[in-house]
Amino acid sequence: MSNISTGQARQASMQIAQQERANQQRSIAESSRLDQLERTGQSRVDIAKMQGQSQVDIAKMEGEAMRQKQEQARIGAMYGLGIDRMGAADTARQTARSAGLAGLGQAAGGVAGLFAAGGSLYGTDPFKPQGNYENEYQMGTTYDPNKDEFGNTIG
Repeated sequence: MSNISTGQARQASMQIAQQERANQQRSIAESSRLDQLERTGQSRVDIAKMQGQSQVDIAKMEGEAMRQKQEQARIGAMYGLGIDRMGAADTARQTARSAGLAGLGQAAGGVAGLFAAGGSLYGTDPFKPQGNYENEYQMGTTYDPNKDEFGNTIG
């Protein structure tokens, strides 16, 4: 009897071990299947992210191209304005130079007319100071280091 119960215990133990082994194999197979599904799902997410990122990158590149085009147009407009301003400045300089020379000629003619024959200052010395001075030192035409501005001897 004891042999029978030992045999039955052995057989039950072997059946339990087989069931545990089968459960482990099913568990491993299910884990593998879940991992595969997760990787597939993750790769779909990654693909979607890459496609979205590609669209973002394309939009960024298009925006950068537009910005560069606008910058080039702005610089071109600035150069155009600079050239126009330079031309206007050159014209203004030429006009001022001509007007200055004309004014200088008129002033010289006016001064020459005063001292020429028939002019109101004809026969006068234009370099002689006008006014009542007691001596030549007050006129400022003579310098002597030993005399003051009134002609008095210093020292």
